[in-house]
Amino acid sequence: MKIAILGCGALGLLWGARLSQLKNLETVLITRTGEQQQCLCEKGLIFTSFRHQTRRIPVRAEQSSQITVNNPFDVVFVTVKQIHLADVIPLLQTITHPESQILFWQNGLGHGDQIARLRRRPWTYAAVTTEGAWKKRGNEVEHTGLGETWIGAFPKAGQPHPALLSLLDMIQGQRQDFGISLNYDSQVLRRIWEKMAINCVINPLTAIDQVKNGELLSGEYTVIMEEILSETLEVAAKQGIVLDREDTMAKVRMVCRKTAGNYSSMLQDLQKGRRTEIDFINGAVVELGKKNGIDAPINQEMVRLIHARETG
Repeated sequence: MKIAILGCGALGLLWGARLSQLKNLETVLITRTGEQQQCLCEKGLIFTSFRHQTRRIPVRAEQSSQITVNNPFDVVFVTVKQIHLADVIPLLQTITHPESQILFWQNGLGHGDQIARLRRRPWTYAAVTTEGAWKKRGNEVEHTGLGETWIGAFPKAGQPHPALLSLLDMIQGQRQDFGISLNYDSQVLRRIWEKMAINCVINPLTAIDQVKNGELLSGEYTVIMEEILSETLEVAAKQGIVLDREDTMAKVRMVCRKTAGNYSSMLQDLQKGRRTEIDFINGAVVELGKKNGIDAPINQEMVRLIHARETG
């Protein structure tokens, strides 16, 4: 089975480290820059597991602009961020075939519209994870937080292809070593909304105040966390996704506890001068709210403040 990891940020490198260790798989990491591609090929992928064990994993890497495909990939993990997804759709069309299994790992909403641009690629899925990973350098990643991962047909519901089930079984066979809980979920859209609700609360607040995730539990943020979540769940309900408020807030707090020492991805983006995914997270809540006659002023303010920091 030939597998590509398209996007070598923290999550892409984490999965690159895992899949490159499995026998009977030919795994290729596809990078944006030639510098990262060369570093991975020459120095290998330095992987620190959740048990704090570090090792060097030989990997194969190719730069996206230079890749040549004689035999398309059977499976592609698309791990670029939402803001870059539109740019890689033409490449994704080129490196796959009609039976390819394509897994999209983006946060927030918006990837459904981009998936629709693919032609004759019916086997598409969304992957939702609560795992934590930290990209230290272009060829170095640390598994910073255990979590759960769900995969389901997306944007159209359906049953998984046998090839995907075979791969998932292979990965599950290494769950102890990988520190992973991986499940197929036919209701993956609910998982997407649940994770987005968590991100709507944690990401902008930590990014605006430049604090670690755990600091949101201090009590100072309780009211605004509740306000952001209430707006988000009201909009979700209009989309047919009903999430319990107390249960979802409990999950927000659990993530804050489990990743207490981590900086959110949105804060890291701001610190590195990169564009954030705010438009696909809180911004998506605002836009869907408008379409359904629901005001989401607190989410709107989060979007405004993050954009101000992006341009400031």
